[in-house]
Amino acid sequence: MSASYEQADAARRIDVDNDSFRLGLFEQQAGINAYANDARALSEQVYVDGQQLAGNVLSQFQAAAQAEQLSVEVSRVVVTAQVWQAWAEGIRKRVDASNSPIDDPQAINQGAMLFQTFLEADDSYAIASRQRIDSALEAARRERDRLFRVSISRSILAGLLLIGLGLLLSRRVLLPIGQLAAAARGLAAGNAMRIPAGKRQDEVGDLSQALAAWQASRNDRERLFDLSIDLFCVAGNGYFKVLNASWEKTTGFTRAELMAKPTVDFYHPDDQQAVNTEIQQLRQGKKSLEFRARFQCKDGSYRWLQWTVAPVAEEGLSYGVARDITNQVSAEDALRASGAHIRSILDNVADGIVTLDDGGRLQSVNPRVESLFGYTSAELIGESVTALIAAPHQRDFLVHLESYLRPDKKQVRSGSHETLGRRKDGSTFPLEFIGSQMQAGQQRVFIGTLRDISEQKLERENLERRVLYDALTGLPNRSLFNDRLHERMAQATTDRKPWGLVMMDMDRFKEVNDSLGHDEGDRLLVAVAKRLMDAVGAANTIARMGGDEFAVISAEITDETSGSRLARRIMDALEAPFEVGERTIDVRASIGIAVFPEHGQDGDTLMRHADVAMYLAKRRQVGHTVYAPADDEAQPGARLGLRGELRHAISNDELFLEYMPIVRVTDGGLDSLEALIRWRHPERGLIMPAQFISAVEQTELINPLSRWVLEEALGQVVTWRANGLNVTVAVNLSSLNLEDRSLVTWLAELLRRMDIDPACLILELTETSAMAKGAGDVMHGLDQLGVSLSVDDFGTGYSSLAYLQRLPVDLIKIDRSFVSEMLANQGAASIVRSIVDLAHNLSLKAVAEGVEDHQTRYLLRQFGCDYAQGYAISRPLSVEATTEWLKAHLTLAA
Repeated sequence: MSASYEQADAARRIDVDNDSFRLGLFEQQAGINAYANDARALSEQVYVDGQQLAGNVLSQFQAAAQAEQLSVEVSRVVVTAQVWQAWAEGIRKRVDASNSPIDDPQAINQGAMLFQTFLEADDSYAIASRQRIDSALEAARRERDRLFRVSISRSILAGLLLIGLGLLLSRRVLLPIGQLAAAARGLAAGNAMRIPAGKRQDEVGDLSQALAAWQASRNDRERLFDLSIDLFCVAGNGYFKVLNASWEKTTGFTRAELMAKPTVDFYHPDDQQAVNTEIQQLRQGKKSLEFRARFQCKDGSYRWLQWTVAPVAEEGLSYGVARDITNQVSAEDALRASGAHIRSILDNVADGIVTLDDGGRLQSVNPRVESLFGYTSAELIGESVTALIAAPHQRDFLVHLESYLRPDKKQVRSGSHETLGRRKDGSTFPLEFIGSQMQAGQQRVFIGTLRDISEQKLERENLERRVLYDALTGLPNRSLFNDRLHERMAQATTDRKPWGLVMMDMDRFKEVNDSLGHDEGDRLLVAVAKRLMDAVGAANTIARMGGDEFAVISAEITDETSGSRLARRIMDALEAPFEVGERTIDVRASIGIAVFPEHGQDGDTLMRHADVAMYLAKRRQVGHTVYAPADDEAQPGARLGLRGELRHAISNDELFLEYMPIVRVTDGGLDSLEALIRWRHPERGLIMPAQFISAVEQTELINPLSRWVLEEALGQVVTWRANGLNVTVAVNLSSLNLEDRSLVTWLAELLRRMDIDPACLILELTETSAMAKGAGDVMHGLDQLGVSLSVDDFGTGYSSLAYLQRLPVDLIKIDRSFVSEMLANQGAASIVRSIVDLAHNLSLKAVAEGVEDHQTRYLLRQFGCDYAQGYAISRPLSVEATTEWLKAHLTLAA
């Protein structure tokens, strides 16, 4: 009987080793599935721990089995486990190589099937092992019965003794064995059991310990089963029998709720028939199957599950693993929709779209290519893309294309290439080709965009003409003139031949505009331009610089004499009266001449000197003047030179702004900042506006200068606003600015582009400017725009109350000459008080300039003046200093 128990004990020890080996495999499976999903080191460690556990018992598991009748079953377990482990190592290497999760459902499903094969082999071994243990126990029972019968036949005394021994055996052996058998049957049924006789030191104790180890191993497997992110199940007779915890997390149902209804009831009605068809194939002997279907959740929604199911015929059960692929299906649906959408777009875009192979042959074309070139897609597929290019341009196009199609080319766009397209009927048209590429798996796909740019090219040519030529006269404008001046200077540095620069300004042209209107003035300019072109000839460049100013670059001027000769031709051309409409107009001009290299070695110097000479000619009324070095010193403060240099100060970044605060008289809070222009001259140093504004405010230079100030000031407002400093800025305008009919439109576009509220801008005008002819229309336009208007230096001009009532003025700035004398001169104080009262009676605000001390500020408060500005508040500040001032005062105000 002891030999039977030894056989049972040997089988038990092999079973214990198998449990450890199986537990290791389960740990490996949980680890590799998690690692494939998240590529985390923690998941990989679970896999490695399971691998180590399985490896520790593998050799003794195999060695023990060689001496027993279970060697075939053990070998099958080991082989199927090693096949699965080889798959797992492959997955691990893929994740290590990419350092990221992998999304390969086919590979993951293959692993699930291999692991299922291992489980089937291990279950077969478990059944055989249980049979061997039961066989050993049965042999023990048979040995017991034999001994009992022998004992009875020997003697009654021996029988009585045997009865006593039997009672002892029944208590010590048979009862525990019966309990252990019941526990074994319960464990086989999947129930948790209490294992008796665990502390005995005999064969019964060994058997108890083997059953306890079996139960612990099963519990470990169930814990690993529940740790899996996949949904594992065992099903039979149309119902779930076993489910892991992932089902509850995914569906919201408890496991009891899922096992209470037929499995098919949980599938989407549209999927139930297909699922039944798949299950029927299992019943017909199919080894395994894969399918996807929508599974109902407790909240009524459905999740897409990817199933792998394998039947175990001898058990009448099916083992399945499902993965939630809802996000994957959504992505696939979105990709299909996106593909259809892209195809729809490509079929309807205005541009032709083609795909090319590495040799530049057409693989596909969209309908726009067919309509653009007159070919059908069948005629084009397989042909070289050069079939769409005019013959003279094919070689150049191929060079561009071949460079782009090189296998080692890294850029994804070829850039725009303009060429000439050729239609099927032989006609040609301007064509733009843009190449791009994308990677589709291992293959590069080249995409070409073909665009008819006939209209764009014509528009570009027209735009270039609008940009480089004066719209009114058709002459080159200042921009083109500057380009040609630079070209002439570059040539002159090589050939050193003398040439001349002529500046011409029409005398009293403003009177024509004021008396006859701008339309008549424009007609006169057109007529003057025509005569000038005839006078200077095609060999010279003549340009309209703006307003009534013209310039000429002439190679025929080599000295003063030849310059005077050309000037005389120009004046003779203007001698005859001009017929403009029904009027006859006499025109005269002032001309200034500078000669290279005598009067300047660069374009800027020549222009400045020609401008000085022209101004002197106008001042002296002598028709024309050739520049002389002494001319720059002929005017106080060298204003003529400054006027010429100011043309280039803006583009040379020599101008800058300072800001002077204007505050409320009542509490000192900030109302606005006045922008004040400064000129940092490269040779003369800092020049204040009083030294140069008067030289340009009645010339065409004042408009670009004022626009520069507006752009600079409003740009700074944007910067301050981005830093939480919301301010209003005031900018001065001249009378000529108010004659600029494009000012309102230009300013509206500037405010829109900078996203600035027009209320953040105040425009300051002198009394004389506000009352000039035509100024009212511009002022009303600015008012409708939402900009505030202020009359500057009020009290020094001759404005009438009627004008103040009619014009859209918001503020009156009291001239500093009155404000600074308030404390010493009662008359000045009375004037200031009267102006404040006048402003309030007209519903205007009053601003006092030149507040130099706190007593004056106190008196202004007594008068009810609204705002004050002056050194008592702050001197003009740089941008940086103004920013610090704003931070301090706006913070205090808050």
